[in-house]
Amino acid sequence: MTRIDIASAVEEIVAAVADEHGLFGARDLTPESTLNDQLGMDEADIIEVIHRAENRFGISLPDNGVGFSSTLTDVVDLIAQRLGDKQAGLMKGSGSDEPPPGGPVPAKAA
Repeated sequence: MTRIDIASAVEEIVAAVADEHGLFGARDLTPESTLNDQLGMDEADIIEVIHRAENRFGISLPDNGVGFSSTLTDVVDLIAQRLGDKQAGLMKGSGSDEPPPGGPVPAKAA
């Protein structure tokens, strides 16, 4: 799978979630569009994007891999890295000590 294929799929996923949740910023998606700041996605929307990407690509993304200020390019980079790790047989658990670009999505209070 090429980077262009990944980018196209991510754009499709983000646009679908945005459309289903009534977010109109997704009509003007660019590689530098931020999930929250420009597209208006909240925590639930971002989690939905993560789950759909995991299912689409057959990978596990880190819990803190995508944040409010992450761009579409950040998401594509993360998926490309995880696919590369998977192909190299280096796929590890979904946890990561590194915060995503733009910071992690805050956890909901119990």
